[in-house]
Amino acid sequence: MRVFTSAVLAVALFGAGAVGGACVSEEPEQTVDPALADVVFQGGATPGALASLLDATPIPDVSLAPYISDPPNNAVLKASERPLFAWSPDGMTATLAPAPASPPALLVPLENKRSGALPAWLADLVGPERTAFAATPALTGKGYFLLFSTDSIPRLLRVFTTETTYTPDAKAWKTLVDAGTWTKLIVVSARFWQDERLVGTGPFVGSPILFCIEPG
Repeated sequence: MRVFTSAVLAVALFGAGAVGGACVSEEPEQTVDPALADVVFQGGATPGALASLLDATPIPDVSLAPYISDPPNNAVLKASERPLFAWSPDGMTATLAPAPASPPALLVPLENKRSGALPAWLADLVGPERTAFAATPALTGKGYFLLFSTDSIPRLLRVFTTETTYTPDAKAWKTLVDAGTWTKLIVVSARFWQDERLVGTGPFVGSPILFCIEPG
């Protein structure tokens, strides 16, 4: 049974997590900064909200973080069938109050926002300093950041969505299939008001899952 400590989780998020060997052996368009150009945006997710999420270190908390329900941990999937990845929004038992109608006091204080050089872990995850985003509809509500990684590719596939399910399109699925090894998935969540992260609502990260895709 695999035990993921906070240190291992940090490696999975911002570097390359330890994963097993190969299977055989074991929507709306956004104007995106180049540092986030590989991210798939779905639902009402926006680059601005993702930038706000990535400005903070995720807090490991299985009671508040999304709980990945599908596929199950250690699943072996078929390359011929694109799966549905699904998670519960706030862990297995927790509930969060809806975003308030007027939340200025709950916005992340300006003095807590990142300034100057990127921290090492953030630079490794998102790349160079981000530039300003073109105007896009701001996100108010919850957002979920999915990170698929392997031992050799720490940012195999990244998805930011407002939905609680994700089905890879043909291109994304090919990326996962072509990895040819055990893949780790983590889901990070936070709540936003007009693209700004609300205090006390994350980002939270729960337990990862591992899955492998059989060829053919």
